[in-house]
Amino acid sequence: MNKWPCLLLTTLGLAVEGIDMAQAALKAVDPGPYTASTGHFPHWYQDSDDLSLELCQSKAQSPSAPGSYMCTLIPEPGVFDDTQPMVFPNNWPSELFWFAAETDIPAVGGSNYELEVYVAAIEAAFAQEVPRIGDQQSFARIRIRASIPTPGTYRVTHPYGVETINVTAAQIADKGGRRAINMTRDIGIGAPGVFNGALTGNVGPFLQGSGAPYPATNPETGEQEFFIGDPNVPSTVTGSPFGTNYVEISGPAGTSSVPAIGAPARARAWKSSPMARPMPISATGKPWNWWKEAPNPPAWPRWSTTAADSSSPITRHPG
Repeated sequence: MNKWPCLLLTTLGLAVEGIDMAQAALKAVDPGPYTASTGHFPHWYQDSDDLSLELCQSKAQSPSAPGSYMCTLIPEPGVFDDTQPMVFPNNWPSELFWFAAETDIPAVGGSNYELEVYVAAIEAAFAQEVPRIGDQQSFARIRIRASIPTPGTYRVTHPYGVETINVTAAQIADKGGRRAINMTRDIGIGAPGVFNGALTGNVGPFLQGSGAPYPATNPETGEQEFFIGDPNVPSTVTGSPFGTNYVEISGPAGTSSVPAIGAPARARAWKSSPMARPMPISATGKPWNWWKEAPNPPAWPRWSTTAADSSSPITRHPG
């Protein structure tokens, strides 16, 4: 994912009139101390449902997509080689995630309507985009990029709210409407090393794939680990605080609506365009293994495996 240097809201080529259905998304963040094992970032963020996700560094392989990771680990020449051990700062990704959900809606025929990407994430990054001590920052991100051939007011409904966006004829003319909707909202970027700003963002509670928990084996340890989704296999999701476990764009191009197909937790497409069809959402995140890493685990419900059987399904129980 590309990073944008903004504190609260970055919009390109559009006007965002309103963000409806605001909510308290996250509840807590690991207070530290922060060590090189996590790149001097917090171990975890906790949502309002008392689910904590750790900084996703695992190289566990997707059972459904061999060779692909369950965490979002992006190789970058000269910065991070994913074939080598992750060591801060000499071999470390320029961005990592506690949570990420992503979907798109491909264009159909010659409609020129396309949702290039929707992203909701709790992200770790560096102020100068290069891993180094003292530059760590985190933020809650909502990103919407869509191609629009017709000017007007568009309403984007997604798991964490509703955006009302005005697109002008001049914006359509620029690049033929490509990314006429291009919105990135990063909330929480403050002084390096201050991580509580993301708690005030729009992302949370954490979405989970319909098959959660997802087991996968980490080849570096040989251990089975569990995840809230497989980012390589889009699926229906649950967890939206508003029950809108989908992405839908409605606007002036028409008035027909898209009927729900399957579970209501399916990403849905343009409400008023000729390419309307449902699309699933990819979600990724790893519940925090507090029983292994925390000397004084806090007393709140949490995902875990039972000590007696590491292959058992993940359950929630008091810490």
